[in-house]
Amino acid sequence: MTKTVNRLVGALAAADPAALQDVLHENVKLHALLPLKYLEVAGSAAVATTMLGWVEDVPTLVADATHIEPVGDTWHAGYRFANAGVVMEQHAYCTVVDDKITRIRLVCSGTRPDGAQMLDALGDGCATLTPKIAAELRTVEPGGVLGVLTDDPGAADGIAAWSRLTGHGIVAVASEANGKRYYLRRRAS
Repeated sequence: MTKTVNRLVGALAAADPAALQDVLHENVKLHALLPLKYLEVAGSAAVATTMLGWVEDVPTLVADATHIEPVGDTWHAGYRFANAGVVMEQHAYCTVVDDKITRIRLVCSGTRPDGAQMLDALGDGCATLTPKIAAELRTVEPGGVLGVLTDDPGAADGIAAWSRLTGHGIVAVASEANGKRYYLRRRAS
């Protein structure tokens, strides 16, 4: 059973849809409590797509602090995925039958800053958002991460274009109650 749950964590860390679907029973049920909502999903393909969607904005995941143990008739997997500047922790309670996971009850922290400097840019639009980001990034060490909270509907395109032009990378994007937070890594030089 430990091996099966460990395969789940490994498939998530590798962002491998085939490996994730392989560990899930075809009729698996996912009940997930996320930072902003609760959801229920059924079926191995839908569950795999949903779970991998949570990490699609993080280019490289490192499984850290993984702990797997039985809790009665279920298996608890506590794991943390990290990438420089962001971290996400999940606790999954899995029912395993014949080496397949048939049910997952999951609580997720959402993507959180991991020592990143923060900038509140709520209310800033295209004309003021990127200059404000540029000024704040100058105070971040090369290779460091800046979390930018914005409610600008054009921010996704604007920040992506600005990042391509300047060489600063977007390492993660997280939805929050009042906007989206973009985690930007300052280029090394």
